[in-house]
Order: sequence, then C-alpha cells, then structure tokens
Amino acid sequence: MDNFRWKPPAYISTTRKLLESQSQTQSRPSSTCSMNTNRDDGASSTMPMGLNCKGMNALAAPATTDSTNGNAHDPNNMNKQGMQGQGPHMYVQHVQAAGNRTVNKRQQVRPSVYNRSKICRNNTEKNAALTEVCDTQTVTVQCTTTSTVQKLVNLGDNADTPVLFYSDDDDTMIEETEECDHPDELTEECDHPDELTEECDHPDELTEESDAVVNTNEQMENVCIETDSSKSKVYWETIMELLSNSTVQPEENEVYQSDRWSEFTLIDDAECDSEDVMDDHHEDADYSGGDCGQEPIYSGHWMSVHCAMVVILTYTMAHGLTGQQLSDLLTILNFFMLNSHPVFKSLYHFKKYFAQNDNPLIKHYFCSKCLSPISSFECEVCPNNLCKNNLKNKKTYFLEMPIKKQIQNFFCRDGFYEKIQHRFQRTKIVDSNVEDVYDGALYKRMFENNGPLSSPNNISFTWNTDGIPVFKSSKFSLWPIFLIINELPFKERTKQENMIFAGLWYGETKPVFSNFTTPLLRDLLDLENVGIGVQVNGKTVQSKAFMMFGSADLPAKSSVLNMVQFNGKYSCSKCLQPGINERTSAGGNIHIFPFIENDPSGPERTDEQCALDACLAAQCDPTGNSLGEQEISTSTEPVHGIKGPSFLLALESYNFVQGTTIDYMHGVLLGISKLLMSLWFTSQHSSQAFSLYSYLSLVDTRLLNIKITHNISRIPRSISSHFKYWKASELRSWLLYYSLPILADIMNEVYFYHYACFVESIHLLSGRSISDSDIEKSYKNLVYFVYMFKSLYGSRYCTLNMHSLLHLSESVLNTGPLWAINCFAFEDANGQLLKLFHGTQNVDMQIMSAANILHVLPRIIEKLPSDSNVLPFIKKLRRRNGSLFNQNLTPLGKSFSKDISSALYGSLVRCIGEVPSKVVFYSRLKIKNLLYHSLAYTRVVKRNSYTVKYQLNTERVFGHVLYYAQSFPRCVCEAEECSCKSTFVAFINRFQNSAPGIADFAAVDNFLDVSLNNIHSLKLTDTIDVVNAGRIDSLCLDISFDKTHGATHYVCEFPNVCEFD
Repeated sequence: MDNFRWKPPAYISTTRKLLESQSQTQSRPSSTCSMNTNRDDGASSTMPMGLNCKGMNALAAPATTDSTNGNAHDPNNMNKQGMQGQGPHMYVQHVQAAGNRTVNKRQQVRPSVYNRSKICRNNTEKNAALTEVCDTQTVTVQCTTTSTVQKLVNLGDNADTPVLFYSDDDDTMIEETEECDHPDELTEECDHPDELTEECDHPDELTEESDAVVNTNEQMENVCIETDSSKSKVYWETIMELLSNSTVQPEENEVYQSDRWSEFTLIDDAECDSEDVMDDHHEDADYSGGDCGQEPIYSGHWMSVHCAMVVILTYTMAHGLTGQQLSDLLTILNFFMLNSHPVFKSLYHFKKYFAQNDNPLIKHYFCSKCLSPISSFECEVCPNNLCKNNLKNKKTYFLEMPIKKQIQNFFCRDGFYEKIQHRFQRTKIVDSNVEDVYDGALYKRMFENNGPLSSPNNISFTWNTDGIPVFKSSKFSLWPIFLIINELPFKERTKQENMIFAGLWYGETKPVFSNFTTPLLRDLLDLENVGIGVQVNGKTVQSKAFMMFGSADLPAKSSVLNMVQFNGKYSCSKCLQPGINERTSAGGNIHIFPFIENDPSGPERTDEQCALDACLAAQCDPTGNSLGEQEISTSTEPVHGIKGPSFLLALESYNFVQGTTIDYMHGVLLGISKLLMSLWFTSQHSSQAFSLYSYLSLVDTRLLNIKITHNISRIPRSISSHFKYWKASELRSWLLYYSLPILADIMNEVYFYHYACFVESIHLLSGRSISDSDIEKSYKNLVYFVYMFKSLYGSRYCTLNMHSLLHLSESVLNTGPLWAINCFAFEDANGQLLKLFHGTQNVDMQIMSAANILHVLPRIIEKLPSDSNVLPFIKKLRRRNGSLFNQNLTPLGKSFSKDISSALYGSLVRCIGEVPSKVVFYSRLKIKNLLYHSLAYTRVVKRNSYTVKYQLNTERVFGHVLYYAQSFPRCVCEAEECSCKSTFVAFINRFQNSAPGIADFAAVDNFLDVSLNNIHSLKLTDTIDVVNAGRIDSLCLDISFDKTHGATHYVCEFPNVCEFD
C-alpha cells in the first residue's frame, strides 16, 4: 500500500549482504562446535518519539507516561483544547505528505506467480541430515551443505533433559548442559495477548529503553534488504527440499490401507450392546443403501427406507444423540412397525446403510517421544537414529481426510458448479470498490489477464486451524484444519457442510505442523499444478485449486507460519519491526511495538525474504555455499522471527506475507475492543484518566434498555456481571453500534474522539462496498489511534494486536473486506465439532466419521423426491433459515383489517396510482428474503425490527414502520382466475435530523474529518409516509435512552448485509 506507507530512508539495492558474506566465508571445519542458546529478546532497535513535527508532539501533550509501568498519568490536566491549534493540522500534513500518491491495489503483492520457477521436488543431493527443533516440534530435514551440525532433540518430556550434539565427521557426542530457553514464547498461550494480566517474567533479558533506541536508518539497513529476483528460484527450491524431507514418505503402494477408516465408526460401537453388535457382524445381508433405499419401510407404507434413514440421521445430528440413544430410538421405532425393514434392526445396520458414502480416512503415525514420523503402523522402532525408541504403545497419529475426494464430492452436488460461478455473476455496487475477496489485489492477480482463477472450473481456498479444548479435566485438544472455498457465495461458503475438513490432530500436545501439514501440502501441490478430474454436467473436466488466504488467531498463525509467538521479537508477520521488551509495574515483561514515526507499518516483509530467512533458520544456505562458523553459532535463533520453513512457503499461489490476514475477530474484537472495555470499566484502573468505572451503573442501564434487531442473536448483557463471558459477536455489536451512543455524553472528548477514529475505521473496512478513499481514511484514523494510544493509555498496551491495526487497511486492500475473511465461520465450525462426539473413547474417529456424514448429507437429501412430506421437517432440523418463497415481497402471518384516516388513504392512492378495490394489512413482511417487523407486531417486545431506511423521492430517510398493506387493484381480467398483481406498501413514521449529531465534536478540532456516517442522531416526527414496500433499503438499529416524544434516537446502519449473527 505505497500510497499510505512511509518509506524507510534507504533500501539496499544490491544483492543480500548476508548471502554475499556467506559465499565468501570458508567451509565450516569438521570439528564439533557448540550451539549458542542465548537469546536477545530484550531491547531492540526502534525510533524515539521525537519526530521533528510539532503537531505530533502536541498531540501527545495531554498526558504523560511513567516510564516504569507505562501507565497514563495526570488525569486532571487533560486539556480539552489539547487537540486544537496547529498540532492536528500539522499531523494531517505529515500523513498526507507521507502518503500522497494514487491508490494502486496491485503493488504490494508477490511480483508474479506465473514467472516463478517450478518447485524442485526431486533433489537427489542429500548429503547430510539435521534435526530442527522448534518448541516441541522435531523436523528431520536435509540440505546440500557439505558439512552440517546435527542436533539431537529433547527425547524426554522433562525440560531438564540435556541436549546432545555430534559431529558428522567423528560421531563424537557432546553434552550441552545449558537449557535452551525461549523467553519470547509463553508456556501457556493466550489467544488474546492484550488481555494478559500475568506476564512472562524475564527481567534478566530486559534492557533499558534508552539502550534500545538506535538510529532507524541503521536498523532498516540491517533488516530490510531488497531481494535479488535471480535468487528467488533457489530460495523456493531449498524450501521445498527442506519440507519434502521433513517427514518419512511411504512407498507408492503403502498408503496405510490397513489403517483406513472403518465404515462402522459414525458412532462408536462401544456405546452399544457388544453382544448385539457381534450378532449383527455375523449376518451376511447387505443393506448399505442402493436399491433397498427405495423400498417402503414396511409393506403398504408411503415412506421409503431412504427417506426414513435421512430423517433419523438428521434428527440424530440435530439433537446430538449418543450411540446408545440412537440404538434405543431404533428399537422404539421397530415397536410401531408391522414388519420393519432390517436396516432399523440395530445401530450396526443403520451405520452400514451410510457406509457407501465414506471418504477415505488416513492415519499418519509418529513417535510419541521424539515426534518423528513413522511410515507404517507395523514399525516397532523409531526410525530416528538418535531416538530408536521402542514404539510399542508409544506411537500416536493424526488423521487426514484427503481433500481431492472431498472436492470431487462437492462437484457432484446439484447446483455446486453453478454456485462457484458467483464471481462472474455477482452485481457490484461500484465497479472499482472492494466488495468481496474477488476484488482484493491478491485474487485479482490470479484472475486477471487469463489467470488460473478466470477459469470457471478452478477454485481457491482460505485455511484455518485452531486448538479446541475437549475436556475440562485434561489437556486434550482438537486441532482441525478447515478450508473454505472462496468462489461460493459468502453465506454458502461459511456453512460447515461446504467446508473442506482436511485433517484432525487430537492429543495432549500441540500439532507438529511440519508433519501435520505434509499430506495437505502434497495434495495442494498436485491441485495447483495438475488439477483433478471432476464431473460437470455429466462430463469430466480438469479443475485446479489454489491456496489463497489464511485466517487464524495469533498463536495458531505463528505455529502454521513457523514464526515466534506474539510476545517474541519480530513476531509481526507483515513487517520487520522487532519490538522491545518493557517491564511492567508487576515486575514482569511485556513485548510491545513502539510507534515508529517515520515508518509506522514498515519495513515490509517480502515472500523472498521470508523464504531466505526460513532457510537460514534451518541452517541451510539456499545458494549451496557452506555456512561460516559465525553463522553456524547463531543459526539456532529465529531469523527475523522465522524459525524454519512452513508448508505455505512451498505453494506458488500463496502470498506468505499478504495472504495471511489479520484476523478481525481475535485481533480487533477480542483483542483491542475487549482491552478498551477492560481499561474503562474495571476497578483496577479506576484512578486513571481514561477510567469510566464510576459510570458503570449508568452504562449498564443504557445497554440493557437497547432493543436490538432480530438479526443480532445475542441480547445485550450487563458489563458488570457478564463481561468476562461476552462473545466476539457481542463485542462486534458494542464496537459498531452500542458504544458511541452510550459513551457520547460520558467520556472525555479527547478520549471519545480517539475511540471514534477506531470505530469509524472498522466500520469502513467492514463495509459492503469499500472505496479507495475509505481505505485511505481508515488508515489515517488507525495511524492516529495507534500513535496516541501510548499517551492516553500507556505503552504497556501497545502489543502486537495494537501494532497490527497499522496493517489492517492494507490487508483489506489485498484480501477483501473484514467480513469476507475472518474466524467467525471457523469458530462456529469448531463449536459444532464438539457436538459430534460422546464419551471419551475414540473421540477423533467419532468426529471425523460424523464430519464425513455431514459432508455427504446434502447429496443424500438430494435423492429425496421434491414433493416428499418430510423435506420441511428436515430443513427445520438442519436450521436452514432461508426463505421458502421466491417473491421479493412476501407477507407473513394473518392479515387483518384496519381503519385509516382519509389523509392516509389519499396517500395510499397516490402511492399506488389508483383507487384499490381491497386493502388488507400485515404486521410482518419479507423483502428480498429479509424479514421486517412493524409496530403492529406485538408478540416481540425486546427487539426492534421495524426501524428502516427507505427511499422517499430522491432522499433516503429513516423511520418506524407502523404496518404493511396489500392493495388489490380493480379486476379487469376476463379469465376465471384473476391475474392482476397486488401492491405492497408500508406506512412509516418518519425521523428528522437532530442537532447536535454524535460526530459534532465541540471541544475537539476534528482534523481527521471523523464523520461517523453510520450513526444518525434523529428525532421522531408526526409525519407518516406511505411508500412502496420495495423502496425499503435496509433494517437499522434504533438506540434511544429516553422514551419521551422528541427524544434523540441514534439510528445505526449495518455496514453490510452479510455479517449477521
């Protein structure tokens, strides 16, 4: 995003100095050498807060910061005029001068995925092996260096076990007694680092801030070096070589056939009567679907076996029945049948009926001690020569569900191929705006100029993984890998039944991603280079698939990218700012990212540089030169935060830096928004200038009086009683709708203006149609928000989540709106996984089996007759909220009669253009598949779904819908059945503007032109408009704290029509 970025003073235009120095050094001697385990995660280079711009310093003047604990002080000296004068204007000039260029959406992506050399997969020059340890992970890799130090992994679970090294020349073992310490990674990770109250304490590594301040020009020269395009090829070849040798590959004919999923694991047989199961296994009859599905459940009944099985299966999944409960249900059904079909006899036969719909499920084994991969289940000794552990009862596995088979099944679904054409058929509001992932720079690069995604047969993915605690009394957790198909419409691609379930890791330890992602990498490489044959309209066509985007919380993202955690040096995946460690008032350390004034969001990372850093971190020089002794001694450390290769670096289609998004759910909502609420409303900070703790009772009262619309699922809850239980969706509603109206007359204007910049930015980046000016404005607002946070709240809270806001606008420019790629859909899918198992036995198999049935369930339902009586019930069980109507306007409920005044009747006649023959009234109406209420609908009292935005002549105004009417014209048809169309109208009580508005900052100079156009300050009038119901634009949220007539109403517009609970 060049138009918004401060460029560093100088980039080195020659080839990488590091590689030059390595090529000039002599080969490493064969004698053994010890490894340096000391880390330098203390102070790091940053810019002092002393830019030669008086405006910037003037903005920081309202509060001073205690350098000891980083908290804001001097609450009584918060001058409301501190934001006026020359300071704000000079700040604007500084921002505009730094980024006054034309918006170019295609400058910050990888140069070209087509010109890059193909990845080398069969490098036979494997002269030495080394074992790389990252956290608890062990990866066996090979490289082409002539002499390599090989490390032995920590073979025991005890962290005190010494580390052994040996030289490949004399096989001499050396014991390293110093424990390898990783202070930048918390032992127990938190998804939301801004909420940590107990920091990891490493006082010995804390360096005074004065020592950390170095010249920024020198820092940029050290970390930001231009990539020589001629060397890009060797970077990716080396990455691929490292990854291809990180796991033990099975032989061609050894695909774990004996370990494939049993067809009888939908629900564990252990939950059923073992004697009944054994009796069923001895029966020879085959009832696995097929022709028997069309038979009636018994002679003379209208329902087919297939129809009954689908109803029972849907009911079982909807209510989470255990195996024993399902078995009992089948027994009860048999009591009511005259001569029941054999498939209802037992749970065994029930599961066997669906066995034909399975996907192959593959187990991948690895040693439970050193985590080295194992080629087959029969292996009794760990293949790692430095482990040689007896594998009896000491090997574990992860599960793979091959994605190729799932893609083929998706294409076999009715309507799937038509749905993935959405990218070609959608109607844009503004052609040049960002309205979905297809408008991001990364997707356009693969779409334009006959790119691979311009083919209607090809698709792309967004990945996600995260840990899900399974039991409260143990450390066992699930780590699924989900893939979303970007080409589906948003509401379709976020359904769990349309997600690809690529694999599952289940155990007490975190996944070893070098092992866990190897099968996925193999399939992705084939899909993006060769493709797969799929069925389209009865013909076989070749379809390719490309990994494009990724979204995850900070701990999971760092694990997948093979980077340091959020509290480590160089932990930002977007730029090369190292951050510094700062001591807190409690005596601990927190890793923060000070605002660097001449380059807030840079220097930027590049894919080529990340590939080189991964090679160097793995002690492998991609140029083939031997590493010098100096490089060897430090190569155990992460290089610019990268600890080694990631499978994503090996994919040509994936932009390692820009394709991995900043997650809106965890970073913005559960991170920054929740942090601010904690600072404002907890007693711990009651003495600070920013505290609103004394107003907590008033805030709770206002919050609980808000009547939300029906598309917001969670009713507002008290902050004082339930804040720690708030979900991300509640924080989203607070941020975008509730907070500003509630805090407008409570919060100090300086803080309110600062917070309003944040709210407006997130609303703009979540919009339905995002223009270049929206992105530019949001970036300027976020730069100001991050810059002022230290002065207003303290530097202790300027963590990675805060720093990531500086990259948020660029992320939207590259990947699409915030609602298009985030973790909401994935978190919902993770929650559903926990409902797919019962008990504590074979949890992973239960989940994968049930997930497989969930994928094939749509195809099973498609086999039902369209006029089947059970279809409405099945849709209800599957909680499909889509409309059953095809019309744009559909009344709901019973009609009623009503007397209206002559004035309103005259308005009705003028609206429809004729005198109606008949008028009936309704309290609810569906308009373009969206439900609208009216004040006449009295069954709902805690929600307000009757506040709307509508078109009146050439204006767009707001109002309360009183009721809807259906007007019938005078019939002129000569046919027996009348074909004259009726007209739906709405009677709406209009609002008018109220002064002052919420963005009328009386005591603050609005130098950033914060308008808050989504929140309107209005008053209800006595005017009633009669308009065609089709002229209603959208549903709005009405927030009012005074029920008297003429009180101010804050009417909030939703940023988009997709992001509903």
